[in-house]
Parts: sequence; C-alpha cells; structure tokens
Amino acid sequence: MTIHEVTRNGASTSRHDLYYGIHKGIRYAHCQLLMRLGSFDLDSDEALDGVVGAMRDHFVLGRGHLEHENHEIHTALEMRRPGASRVAEEGHEGHARSFAELEVLLDRLAKAPRGERAYAAHALYRRFALFMADDFEHMNEEETILQPVLHELFDDGELLEIEHRIVGSIPPEEMPLNLAPMMASMHPDERRKMLEGMKAGMPAEAFSGLMEGIVRPNIPAAEWDDLAELRG
Repeated sequence: MTIHEVTRNGASTSRHDLYYGIHKGIRYAHCQLLMRLGSFDLDSDEALDGVVGAMRDHFVLGRGHLEHENHEIHTALEMRRPGASRVAEEGHEGHARSFAELEVLLDRLAKAPRGERAYAAHALYRRFALFMADDFEHMNEEETILQPVLHELFDDGELLEIEHRIVGSIPPEEMPLNLAPMMASMHPDERRKMLEGMKAGMPAEAFSGLMEGIVRPNIPAAEWDDLAELRG
C-alpha cells in the first residue's frame, strides 16, 4: 500500500509500505480475539469450539506472516545490507516461542472440563495479552526501523515485487485469514482503492466471491452499500 511520508524538510512523498495493511489487519485480529477470549460463554461447547478454532486460525496467520517476512523481506535486506534485519529476526524467534506456549495453553482449554474452563481460559487470555503487547512493539520496530531501510535500499517497483511474491506464496485456504482482518481494519477510502486494484487483476467470478465471502461479512452495512458501484 502507498503511504504519504513527510521528510525532515517538510516535503511530502509517497512510498510503498510493505507493512501498513497487514500490520493493521494483525492488530485488529489480535484485539478482536482477545475480547472474544475474555468474554465467551464458558458453559457453551459451541462457543468454546468457536474460540479454539479462531485462535488456531490466528496462529496460522501469525506464523505465515513471520515466514513471509523472513523468507522475502529479511532475505532481500540481507542481500543489500548484511545485518539489517537482525532486530526483527530476534523478535521473530521470540514469537515462535510464544506460539508454542500459546498452543499448549490452547490445547488445555480445548480439553478442559466445564468446571476448569475458567482457569484455563484466563491463563490463555493473560499469555495472549502479553504476546499481543510484545507483537505491537515488534511491529512498530519494523515500521519505524526496517521500513526506512527498505525505502533507502529498494525502489517502489522492487518493493512491489517483494509484496507480489509474498501474496503469491499464500495458500488459497489461508488467503481469507489474511484478507478478512485487513478489510475490517481499513478506512473506507483505503479499502476501496485496494479493492479497485484487486478487481482490475482478478476474474469477475473470483472478485465477486471475494466481495461476498470476505468483504461483506467484515465491514459495516453502510460501507458495503457504498461499494455498490464497485460490486456491479
């Protein structure tokens, strides 16, 4: 996504941002999941299954995001400036450990008898909140430390190539996990611009499926109505 930056002399310039859209989506998904984990009906097996399934999907999203950054962004950075990605790689190693710990807690919650669910849910809730706090700091480091380096070492065409490789590597079954929170977290004008670009590059049937299956369930009704012309 293109963002507007302000240089030290006050001039405005537009550069492609590899982190903006996906990081907004991950932050949104984190917050939604934390609230859901802290408020679901402990006596409902259906509610429990829903939370457990949502968290497992979230771990797929999180691990996939780390792999994409490691394989594409960090590899590209290291080729042009060895050591440039070290700060992010250290954070990714910590995230991998966190995912392993969270999955143990999630398994305990999934298997807990009703009388023990409150304890298991709260333990997972607290650990996930700590992971969120760490990830929020980590994403900010990538946006404020790595992004300027990317802009220094790569032009926008090269950054778009990296992004296209990342998108192309996402399995079809995982694409909704990435797109749904991104669509939900965008300002309406950002969403429209992204969808216009997607429509131009997708078969009509695939775009219609995207709109109905991913966009519509994740945005307010009024904003969906505002996309009527694009849908048509």
